[in-house]
Amino acid sequence: MKTIKLNFKGMSIIEVLISLGILSILMAAMTSFFLSQNREVKALQESLARLDLETSMIKTFSSNSICSFILSDSSQSATSTSPNRSVDTIDISSSLVDIKISINRIPIAPASSAASFVKVGDLASANSSSLVVSSMKFENFRSVGVDQYVADFLIDFDQTKIVRKIKSITIKNININTKPSDPNNAKSIADCSAPRGAAPKITRYSFTNAGVHDWVVPAGVTSALVTVAGGGGSGMGWRISNSLRSGDSGGYVTSYPINLVPGETIKVTVGPGGIAFAPETSGLAMPGAPFYVYKPPTGGDDGLAGYPGASSKIESPTLGTLIECAGGSGASPKGIDNYSGLKVAGNLNGATYGSGNPPIPTVSRKAAGAYAVENGPGTCGPGSAQLGVGSKGQFIIQTNYSSPLPSTSLSGGRTGFGYGSGGDTTYWGCYVSFSTIGVCVSPSPGRDGAVFIDVLY
Repeated sequence: MKTIKLNFKGMSIIEVLISLGILSILMAAMTSFFLSQNREVKALQESLARLDLETSMIKTFSSNSICSFILSDSSQSATSTSPNRSVDTIDISSSLVDIKISINRIPIAPASSAASFVKVGDLASANSSSLVVSSMKFENFRSVGVDQYVADFLIDFDQTKIVRKIKSITIKNININTKPSDPNNAKSIADCSAPRGAAPKITRYSFTNAGVHDWVVPAGVTSALVTVAGGGGSGMGWRISNSLRSGDSGGYVTSYPINLVPGETIKVTVGPGGIAFAPETSGLAMPGAPFYVYKPPTGGDDGLAGYPGASSKIESPTLGTLIECAGGSGASPKGIDNYSGLKVAGNLNGATYGSGNPPIPTVSRKAAGAYAVENGPGTCGPGSAQLGVGSKGQFIIQTNYSSPLPSTSLSGGRTGFGYGSGGDTTYWGCYVSFSTIGVCVSPSPGRDGAVFIDVLY
């Protein structure tokens, strides 16, 4: 018979070195890819931070009180070619254009003790951990009338810690008035107000019908401020529970900055509110009419929970999901923990709650999406910061079974602008005892969400 020889020879040194070389190349490529992705994310965060600060500064300079304070209170100045906040108006052409008033900080209110809204050396916005303000100043003063001038306000950034160069923020043509009673060679600044003829033109694109909509980004538009709300959850149903609950709102944000690609078709989704089923009468009155015992709704389930709203979101084919606000989850009440074994009108089992036995599990109505909260209002993203947390509905637990609850209405959780609010729950009287249960409620559906896109030209 022919002998078979087995070869137990391992890999040669050359083969090992070749394998290590190939592995090193692959690891280097993967490392380069991840580093590049991280840089792009960081660059986007820096752009959002600049946009956030620019939008906030436009709003700030529309407030005469804060604008006037930072120009008239010398404690807000770091350095200045006009340290006493005065200008020489004798020779306008040579003096005004050279005036520079540097600002160290801008407070949140017109007071020296107020906290800083933005400050030189601090981060421009919470949207980025690397974009730092390096200077703020008024410059380029021009005369537009007697004791009336305009100037530009500039914010520069530290370019050494960021991924790509970020251009300065410039708010042009801010109105500045000097005191008429002062001498021409030393007119002190009295106040300032909104930019002259520089108020941004805002075009709002509104999406309030539930469903998916296409929106084409206008030419030249690279950013926008959006207001978004997810659909609200509905009010809670009625059966086999001694608790009443109105719906939670969807998550919502107002004036949230996003980046856009001109000409791109954006998908805008408006989440519908949660549906609601009202109980139906069994037709049998209990003692003490007009109190009735009710049965589950036709076409619904056992009514143990409200229903969730759906997410509203804005999606870019190149930049991904720009913002998403989850719907409010359906309210889940406490289930019964003790059947009495008796039948009540409508052929329903009597039940109580609170005997100490394990409760019957209730239906989970958690909304879909990454930013949904179990049995609570929605939140918004991107990221894990949970922006724009919604509002919870109201909750009542019935403990007195000897008489019905008084007629009442529980308001659903509200958003700041109505859309995406949770459904109300109205209780209008039933007879309830230890052997019978019939909670009469009329839950309302949650309100549909909405998306508003504000483009500044």
